[in-house]
Amino acid sequence: MVSRLKVNNPQPFVVVDLDGTLINGNSMTMFVMYSFRLLVMRGRLGDAWRVAKAVFKRKTGQVSHREMKYCIMSVLYKALSGEDICNFAQLLAGKVNRVVMHIISDALSCGQKVILATAAPDIYISELAGVLGIDHFTATKMTDNIDSYEENRGEIKKKRVVELVGSLDGYVETVITDHLDDMPLLSYCNGTNLIISPDATTLLALKKNGIKYNLI
Repeated sequence: MVSRLKVNNPQPFVVVDLDGTLINGNSMTMFVMYSFRLLVMRGRLGDAWRVAKAVFKRKTGQVSHREMKYCIMSVLYKALSGEDICNFAQLLAGKVNRVVMHIISDALSCGQKVILATAAPDIYISELAGVLGIDHFTATKMTDNIDSYEENRGEIKKKRVVELVGSLDGYVETVITDHLDDMPLLSYCNGTNLIISPDATTLLALKKNGIKYNLI
C-alpha cells in the first residue's frame, strides 16, 4: 500500500547535467589529461601508453566512444588513488558555471533536492557531488567487462533518474542541460526545462519534439 505521505507530499527534484551545463567543458577530457600527466610523472608509462592508445584509436575511428571510455577507465580505476580523485574533483569545482550553480543553490535553499545526472564516470562524480553540496547523483558505472558497460546517457539516464527520484518519493520538477542526449529527460519532465547555450541543431530538435523550455 502507498502511504498518504508519498501521494500528497512528493518531493520536487532538480536534475542537472554536468558537462557543458554545471561545469564549463568536458570533464572526461579533463580527467584523461589530468590522469595521463600523473601516470607519466609517476613513471607508470605502461598505463599512460594504454590510455593514449585508447584515445588514438578513437581519434582514428577504430573504436567507439563507449569502447574508448571503457578501456581508459579500466586503467584509471586501478591506477589512481583516492587523493588523486579528490584533487580532480576540486579542480572540476573550479570550472563550475556560476549561473547554473546559483539556480541549484536557490533550489536547495527552497527545500528542493538536486540530482547530478551525467554520462561521466562515477569514479569522480561522487566526490564532486559532495564538494558541490549535491546529495544525489547518477553516472556511468564501471563493470567487469565491456559487454555490460552502459553509458549513462539518453534513455538509460532517464530510466535511472526516474528510478532514483521514485525511490526518494519525488518527481522531476526541473531539468537543466545543454545536450541533445537529454531529450528523453526533457520530454519526461512536466515542470521546467532550462537549456543552456543551445546551438541551432538543439533548438530545432526541441521544436520538433514539442518540448517547452526556457533559455539560460
